[in-house]
Amino acid sequence: MGSAAATVAAATYYLSEHPSIVNFRWSDAQSWGSTWLFLVTSISGYILLTLTLHVILLLLRVRRPIPLGPLPALHSLSMALISLTIFAGILLSAAAEIRQTRWLWRRSRTTSSPLQWLLCFPLGTRPSGRVFFWSYVFYLSRFLHVFRSFFAILRRRRLPLFQLFNHVILIFMSFVWLEFSQSFQVLGIVFTTLVSSVVYGYRFWTAIGLPGACFPFVRHLERSRRRRRGGDVGGVSEDWAVLADAIVEAEKEIACEVGIRADDS
Repeated sequence: MGSAAATVAAATYYLSEHPSIVNFRWSDAQSWGSTWLFLVTSISGYILLTLTLHVILLLLRVRRPIPLGPLPALHSLSMALISLTIFAGILLSAAAEIRQTRWLWRRSRTTSSPLQWLLCFPLGTRPSGRVFFWSYVFYLSRFLHVFRSFFAILRRRRLPLFQLFNHVILIFMSFVWLEFSQSFQVLGIVFTTLVSSVVYGYRFWTAIGLPGACFPFVRHLERSRRRRRGGDVGGVSEDWAVLADAIVEAEKEIACEVGIRADDS
């Protein structure tokens, strides 16, 4: 029990109480990638690189998928671990901010309830402190996320336009969350990182050759994400819809399997 309590205390400190997290401030001088010029340049460069790679493969008439070795598996593992870290970090940070009631509702001069705090920041909230540190990490992780587009082009020899659009929207949206201290970002990041950690963990699991059929929920989560790539849903709203679809489908499959086993017995 003592070692477990020490581990929890250490994790809490490094995820929500470390001075670098508590004293974080979103600004041009202190935060890399915090300018509009960087945002526009990086998005333009990403689009240009994907189009260039697609055109080069077309000109070279490459018909077979290019082997990528362990790169997709390593990418999935890193994204799963990063998403899980952000998920834990922003939960602990939000709990600390609510507990300390550092952010007040200035109009009513009363402290906000946890639900109010999660749904809407108080007026005048500036992008600094614990929650915005993890929002910044989430923003940076979106640039690692875009490597999925290059993997798709090299493997399938086609340009994933919806995936490209979705990545651009996520980068832009996470930047705006920080720049304007947007409300609702805590819940958005929590659900997005939760879905990402599960999906990327599953991708890593299957990429190293382990069976994927034993995870009905994750399998339906992945299928739902693929189905919705062809629609007009993107960003955090897509993750909510995908999560709901996966839960329903997994419940159906588990209920069916339980019924079959009961009949066999």
